Parts: sequence; structure tokens; C-alpha cells
Amino acid sequence: MGDMTIKQLALMLGTPVDVLVPQLTEAGVVFEGISDTIDREGKLKLLDYLRQRFARQKEPRKASVEPVTLKRRKVVEVPVPVQKPVALAGDNMIDVLKRVADATGPMRKAIHATEAEKEELERKLALANEYSCRLLEATTKLQRARIHAECGQEEILGDEKPGRVIAHCKRKLEDVERILKSQRRELQVRASEAARQIRHVMVDASNLCFQRGKIIGIEPLADLLEKLKRKGIPATPCFDSNTLVRIHLTKRALVSKLKPHLSEGVDLIVSDREADEYVLLSEQPGTYFISRDRYINHNDLKQKIPAAKFLECRLVNGIFVVPGLRIGAAGA
Repeated sequence: MGDMTIKQLALMLGTPVDVLVPQLTEAGVVFEGISDTIDREGKLKLLDYLRQRFARQKEPRKASVEPVTLKRRKVVEVPVPVQKPVALAGDNMIDVLKRVADATGPMRKAIHATEAEKEELERKLALANEYSCRLLEATTKLQRARIHAECGQEEILGDEKPGRVIAHCKRKLEDVERILKSQRRELQVRASEAARQIRHVMVDASNLCFQRGKIIGIEPLADLLEKLKRKGIPATPCFDSNTLVRIHLTKRALVSKLKPHLSEGVDLIVSDREADEYVLLSEQPGTYFISRDRYINHNDLKQKIPAAKFLECRLVNGIFVVPGLRIGAAGA
């Protein structure tokens, strides 16, 4: 292998200079710029570094070209961590499992597709590394030309030079890893949500009528109740009598406005107790809670209830959003 500049070596290997320079540095090759000459010893250092990095044997390669062995793609079932459902009388566990399967099905398919893309990129990267090492070992232009021609016949690599394929695959793999991580996280969320045994929701309606101490009325609350009704989730709004005075409504007027948005057989509650306390005392298996209150004054009651049963509720542009039930501004 004759001496050449680092820039010429990058051109010969088809590797971008900004990729080759860090590789030379990590391989222990000393240079000041891309115009510096790299001798045979420097090339051997780079070759040894690449072999170690890509888990290749350090023994000298055979003169004959060995066939590249590609692994067959494996289809792996993605495990779904399912939240253990509450054991309720009459619950059909088959229905629970079916609900989880239906909820996670589309995301499972998306994960399988992303994993297949990742595996294809890894195969492509391994093959490109193979050709890159062979180019580095070549001692004549004729040998390099033959390797390039052989590389061009690989359908998985296309017409790209090995170095460019390596750089592209590494960038793409980083993106795919991020997507896969996000998809797996979403899969866990969907599985946990689907495994919930939500039989009933208690809505702390008193604190949903105000925002930072100002009255916002009952329209956002009515919208939330309607979305819960569409999802088939019975919801009981609970008010304390003081709230009705503050929002200037009688109980009769309140019932008239909210009753159409409640599930059949469900009534709203106006209690002489604080709504906070009434809501917490209504805890039953299968009952969940929607509130924006932290229940500081009733911490003893709150501690008896699993944290997962409190569903976060936020006001966004005048509409209540409950991420745990996938209720957002766009509708139920």
C-alpha cells in the first residue's frame, strides 16, 4: 500500500473525511491535517482498529475472498408489561386480555416494522464494514477496482461506496433507536391503560369550575362529562353546596345543564360535605378519580387510595384534557 494523504485515503475508501479523521485518531495515528501523508504503518493501525471495532478476527485474512454470511431475519414477539387488573367479582379475564391485545395491536405492528428496519440497517452496516476493511487491505488499484465492482453487485448496498453507506447507516440507526424507544414506551402506556378495570369515575366537579380562583363556569365540565359518556365510562360529578353559590346556580339549574351529559342511571351529587372528602370516601374497586386537587387537607384519606387511580386533568384552551383516558382537546 503506497503512501497517500488522508484526504486521498478517504476518497479511495469512499468514506467522508469527517468520519475517517476520528477513526484515525482513535486508531492512534498521529497527524495534523487531512493533507498529511499516511504511511503503511498508519493504514495497518486503522485496519486493526476497524477489525476490533466491528468484531472481526485479528488473524491475517486468506488470499481467497470468503463469502459474506448474512443472518436470517428473526421475528420476535414483543412482550407487553400488563398492569395486573383489580380482581372484581364477575370480571372476565379473557375480556381484559382481549382489550389489551386490541389496544396494543397497532403499536405492536409498528414496533415489528421498526425492528425490521433496524435489523436491515445493521446487516447493511456489517456488509459495508466488510468491504471497507477489504479496501483498506488492497495493495493495488486493480484489487480495489475489483472490490468496488463486487460491492456494486450487492443489492443491499446499491451503488454507494462502503464508507458512505457506513455513515448513512449510523445516522439512520440513531433515528431508528429513538423511534423504537418511543414506541416501546407508548406500548407500555397503552397496555396499562387497557388493563384498567374502570367501572366508574368520581369527578371532583367543584374544583373543575375554577381556574386560578376565577370562575370558568360549567361548560368545560359538561364537555368532559360528554366525552366520558361517549367512552362508556359512567361519571358522577360531585359538588359541594358552596360551589353552587359561587357559580350562581341552583341545584335544579345545575341538574338541568349537566343531566344530558351523564350516563343513564347516573346522577350528580351536591353534598353538604366538602366535595374533596366526599369523592375520596367514595373509593371502591373499579372506581377512579378525576380532579385537579392535591387533597392536602385530606392526605390521610388519599394515602389509602392507589396513586394510579387518580387521573390527571388539565385545562387546555378552555377544554379539559385527561391523558390517562386519552381525552383531549380534539374530542373523546
